[in-house]
Amino acid sequence: MARKKIRRLLSGGAIVLFIVLFCVLDISVQAFEAVKVTHTVSGSAGVSGVTMQGLPGPTVVTDQNGYYSATVDYGWKGTVTPVLEGYEFTPKSKIYSKVTGDMSNENYTPSEITYTVSGKVNMEGVEMNGLPGNPITGSDGTYSATVPHGWQGTVTPIKEGYEFKPSNRGYPPVKSNQTNHDYTPEPRMLLIAGSVGVEGVVMEGLPGNIVSTQGGNYSVKVQYNWGGKVTPKKEGYEFSPPYTDYSNVTETQSNQDYIGQALTYVISGTAGMAGVQMKGLPADPITDENGYYTATVEYGFSKTVEPTLDGYNFTPASKIYTKVNSDRLNENYSAAMVTITIAGTTKMEGVVMNGLPGNPITGKDGSYSVTVDYGWSDTVTPMKDGYTFTPETKPYVAVTKDMTSENYTAKRITYTISGSTMVPGVTIKGFPGKVVVSDSSGNYSATVDYGWSGTITPAKDGYDFDPSNIQFDNISGEQPNQSFTPTIQKRTVSGKILSQNGQPIADVYIIADSGGSATTGADGEYEVLVDHGWRGKITPTKDGYTFNPTNKQYPVVTSDQKQNFTGVVRTFTITDSVIIGNTPITGVLITASNEKGTVGTATTDANGKFTVEVPYGWSGEIIPTKEGLQFNPPSQTYTNITGNYKNGELELIKIAPTPTTTTPTTTTPTVPTSTTPKPTVPTPTTTTPTIPEPGVPTPTTSTPPTEAEAPKTALEQDIATMQKQLAQLLRQRSGEGQVPTAAGIGELASGSGGPLISNTFVDNDLPTEVLPAIATQAGISIIPDETVAGMITADIQDQPLDTALEIVLAGTQYIVKKTPYYYLVCSGGIKDTMFANVSETRRLRMNYITSEAAVGLLATPFREYAQSEIGPTGTNTYTVVVTAPPKMMNRIISDLEQIDRPLSQILLDARIVVMEKGDLLNLGVEWGWPKIQAGMFSSDHYARGDPERDFGGEGPWGIQIGYTPDALFTSSLELTLNLLAQNGEATILTKPQVLAQDGKESKIEVTTEEYYMLTSPELAGSFYTRTELQEIKSGTTLTITPHLGDNNDITLQVAVEVSDSIPRGRGSDLPVVTRRKAENNVTIKDGGTVALAGLTENRTRKDVRRVPGFSSIPLIGSLFKSSNNENSTREIAVFVTARLVSNKGQAVEFTQPSDIPAPLRPAGNDFKARLRDSLLR
Repeated sequence: MARKKIRRLLSGGAIVLFIVLFCVLDISVQAFEAVKVTHTVSGSAGVSGVTMQGLPGPTVVTDQNGYYSATVDYGWKGTVTPVLEGYEFTPKSKIYSKVTGDMSNENYTPSEITYTVSGKVNMEGVEMNGLPGNPITGSDGTYSATVPHGWQGTVTPIKEGYEFKPSNRGYPPVKSNQTNHDYTPEPRMLLIAGSVGVEGVVMEGLPGNIVSTQGGNYSVKVQYNWGGKVTPKKEGYEFSPPYTDYSNVTETQSNQDYIGQALTYVISGTAGMAGVQMKGLPADPITDENGYYTATVEYGFSKTVEPTLDGYNFTPASKIYTKVNSDRLNENYSAAMVTITIAGTTKMEGVVMNGLPGNPITGKDGSYSVTVDYGWSDTVTPMKDGYTFTPETKPYVAVTKDMTSENYTAKRITYTISGSTMVPGVTIKGFPGKVVVSDSSGNYSATVDYGWSGTITPAKDGYDFDPSNIQFDNISGEQPNQSFTPTIQKRTVSGKILSQNGQPIADVYIIADSGGSATTGADGEYEVLVDHGWRGKITPTKDGYTFNPTNKQYPVVTSDQKQNFTGVVRTFTITDSVIIGNTPITGVLITASNEKGTVGTATTDANGKFTVEVPYGWSGEIIPTKEGLQFNPPSQTYTNITGNYKNGELELIKIAPTPTTTTPTTTTPTVPTSTTPKPTVPTPTTTTPTIPEPGVPTPTTSTPPTEAEAPKTALEQDIATMQKQLAQLLRQRSGEGQVPTAAGIGELASGSGGPLISNTFVDNDLPTEVLPAIATQAGISIIPDETVAGMITADIQDQPLDTALEIVLAGTQYIVKKTPYYYLVCSGGIKDTMFANVSETRRLRMNYITSEAAVGLLATPFREYAQSEIGPTGTNTYTVVVTAPPKMMNRIISDLEQIDRPLSQILLDARIVVMEKGDLLNLGVEWGWPKIQAGMFSSDHYARGDPERDFGGEGPWGIQIGYTPDALFTSSLELTLNLLAQNGEATILTKPQVLAQDGKESKIEVTTEEYYMLTSPELAGSFYTRTELQEIKSGTTLTITPHLGDNNDITLQVAVEVSDSIPRGRGSDLPVVTRRKAENNVTIKDGGTVALAGLTENRTRKDVRRVPGFSSIPLIGSLFKSSNNENSTREIAVFVTARLVSNKGQAVEFTQPSDIPAPLRPAGNDFKARLRDSLLR
């Protein structure tokens, strides 16, 4: 083998060497041309397109005739394999070891590859359409078919009357056997479908008797070759055709239609008006112009019919129809119009709500409300001159519901009108809003609304202005320099002077202090001209008259005044006597008469004297007459009577001289002599009446005239009084009699209410007329702030200034702040701008209640003036700060003093008594003092509430609540308890005392704390145990809440708990605690006692004694032991005595009650008998 390799190597080396030498050496020899030797390999593969794999060079493929040919090198070797999908070749391949020549007829025989498609249809005679030869299933329902490689197609099983799942199968190019391709046969279902035009029609005869759907359609599948009779049926309908016969259905039956004709009925009536839609009836018909409607409904019509028309309600609102099967006539309704309310506010009066029906105008509160028809549509625009509104408009479209919050916000457009009046304090009338008054420089300024039109008129008492007014029309800008020139005015005081019978009195002289004068004419009228601001009085005078009123006082005349007087003729007396010698004559009739008649008569008395009354200026005769007597002369004559006459002479009255008062500003008027003549003394002719004697002449004695001083008239007296008062007032104003003040400080006098004020006001304006008049009369500045307004009617006569201001401000919210320099009148409201100037602040300390509680108890109007001190969170404070005007401050402080009162205190004296039930003096059963039985365990229903827990006032376990109403019975009770305790029949466990406040809960505890060692296993079955020291309280707990009534009645809410514990209970090693509770309310007097009884404890004790050992011997063991059962009953009673403790500052001393029995007090015989019986037991 090795040798062979060497040979090949050597041979090969020679060849290489030869080639190298041939190529390199430059040998000049002749060259040889070499040609490669090739051979052809060819043959047939039997079919075209066979790839001859393994041949060298390009891929060799058989031609259309199945031939191939390939060129190979000499000596080529390889394996050739024919390849074509779907074919197998014989031989499969050919091996070439060394080709040394052409090789033809290298043939291959092709054979086509086939596959089997098979499966089961489970039915005989099914044609498998699509498989080669369309094979048919055999009796076993199977099929099988051979298909060539790459076969593709769709196989569909076919048999009349059947459908298959799947309905077919598609095959891509087959490259393997396809087995188990099974099909499931189903009887073929054919569709029968159509329409009956009506929903709910039963298609009787079709499988399942199907029902038509909402559109009246129906459809159903039937088996191939199905046959039957189909009849559509529905109550209230007829159908055409009435039925359809089917036989051997072999194809779909569509458009199997029927025409349904509904049975119909008429529903008709009236809705009361046209245009009403009858909803619910077919097509919702609308009533005609007469309000009638009619509708045709199908058989069985079932619906609710509702008449509807926007803006109307109907009665009935609807009608329900169920399965109509007849005509329904006269189905009537009545209509009523629906109205909608549109309301809101503009927060301004007088706004025209343009667009709403009637264009309503807002009221004083700025609200509006209007009713519109249902469905109303329009646009509403609020309108008022000088205002804009937000929103500007509101559109409404088909309103269907109330709209009650349609609000607008108004914004005012304003401009300034300004100018000068040249004098301060001029009221500019005509401006809207507050009063405009010129300032100290005479300037004024006012704000008016946009578009304002009006006339402004300057007004000040005593002045006229030029121009008298200025008119403005639709202002749209600022208005400066609107000035006035002032001129002072005059005022008149005028009236009539009439007699008592209403007749005018002429020639009455009217004089005004420091003013003009006038004389009445024939009509009795007068008119006196005075300056504006004049003050004084007018006085009428005429000889022989007095006037009512005597005069009229005017504090300050600021307008024309009317004043009437009534004149009364003055009368005088003529007094004399009728005597004969020295004998008076009685019963003489004296008549005073003249040509106008008799003016008076008189009759002489027992002294012969008479007095007859005659009018001023009377002239006439005094005539005496008496039967049986004659008088000589027969009468006395009097002329121009101007005074009283006595005994024929004019009486002279001495009048003290009037002191002269110097008045710097007032001149006393002088009555002109031309109009008021000086009174003269009449000269009467006096005769003494005598009884005539025959032949004896009677001498006539004449009284010479006497010049007498005229008496001072009432007018002159009034003038003197007025002069005194005026002088006093002037002295006050000039500072006489006052304490001197520092230079430059003109403080107001702080006397008793200030100077006297007299004036009468009838519907006068407070800030512009009333207060200035009072200020002028008092000589003091009174300044009202801008909020002061109103009309005042008041009659003030000789009242101090402070009182006068209080009178005119009564019934208003205004107050007066008195300062050293002026009086300020303003509102006392906390939000007023002047509140800081008129208020004062005080800090008050509460003693018994918190500041927050005190402020909360003040009346609502006062709370805003008081504030509670704010302390740290969770703490109480006791300081109240009040800021208010002085008078309100005093009222608030007074109220706080009433509120901050100490709570009443009540001393509660308790006794807890234990005694045997039989020795309790029938306590809890029947008591000798007045008692009630009430209460229960842990309940207080008073026969109200839960019937299972309310026992109508009767304790279910014998609990009784008793009381002694006052101290008398309490003393008797104390005596009884002490006697029972001394006799050993009762044990007083404890006598605690506690001092409780009204309404505050108090608790008295008398308890024993006992400790028990309780042992329990730590775990079930565990060897270890756990021992715990447990505290148990037992004893008496008394909870009392006292409430003090208006009549010092004391209501006690009493709750008592009595508990007892024993170390070990029967059948248990655990301690047992027994608790008994009772509670109730009882009302008693001071010193009365509340008693709770019936807290009973039953104890059973069994004492067993035995001889050890012998007692356990059967049969005879009982001889060596004994047992004793003891039953005892204890009853616990609680007595609580309530006594009032004075709140006047004295301390209450707490001491233990004495064991000395209380002194005996009288008690009823029945009570004494029971007590005696108890003590004798």
